[in-house]
Amino acid sequence: MGRAIQAGLWPNPTVHFVQEQIGVANTPGEFLGGVVQQEVVTAHKRDLSRAKFVARTQTAEWLALAQQYRVLNDVRMHYFHTLGREEIVHVRRELLKNAEDQLLTVREMYNVGRATRAQVH
Repeated sequence: MGRAIQAGLWPNPTVHFVQEQIGVANTPGEFLGGVVQQEVVTAHKRDLSRAKFVARTQTAEWLALAQQYRVLNDVRMHYFHTLGREEIVHVRRELLKNAEDQLLTVREMYNVGRATRAQVH
């Protein structure tokens, strides 16, 4: 945005001091003087330049916002993937617990003669 502000400003005037043939015959010089220059801008060129930089600034802001949304989306996506994986781990632990309970039940049934050795294995 600073470049947009700077692009719309008039250029600074320049001041030059001019002195020719210094010290000829013990004189301060033949020509002493100054020059002041100022660039004159026509056809609203500064406004066009400022508009160009404002458009670039807006584009940069939109790109930064898009990047922010991409990062937030990735964080949210990974959060929900992690929640899903955690749920899968929970379900598998429950399945393991059920399998261990089933094994205990089959062993007890084998001990009382209601299950075969194949069922225990």
